Amino acid sequence: MTQQDQDTATDQLSQTSGRLALAIGRLNRRMLRATEGLSHGSLSALSSIVKFGPLRLNELAGREAVAAATITRIATDLEVRGYVTRESDPLDRRAITIAATESGVDYIVRARSARADVISALLGTLEPHELELVEDALPVLEALVLEAHYAGKD
Repeated sequence: MTQQDQDTATDQLSQTSGRLALAIGRLNRRMLRATEGLSHGSLSALSSIVKFGPLRLNELAGREAVAAATITRIATDLEVRGYVTRESDPLDRRAITIAATESGVDYIVRARSARADVISALLGTLEPHELELVEDALPVLEALVLEAHYAGKD
């Protein structure tokens, strides 16, 4: 590959990255409005608590691949909203576990539905061939996200 080809590939990657980041950002803002303002990080953490909880804070931080301080902040916000409770770990009274409340479980169900509705409404505006292009891109995007997650890069 010539230097000119490398420069062209680098420029194309940069443009594609920028366009994708912009599109994802706009989509995230729409989904955020649909989920009553709970951030994606908080929504993900609450989803993990609902699915795997009760969890110790360090376990949740590991699942979410975030720092302990970040997960503490998220857990505090979720607790203030009434979506989780904190309790002493029955196996180690020095440790704290967090568990979803009924309101937290209900919120996850509503949020998932609201986010899917946002996407569905947008996809519903596409022509059949455009929808097919999105469907064709999904396996690649899903693999990228999973690869980044399992490599600890997100």
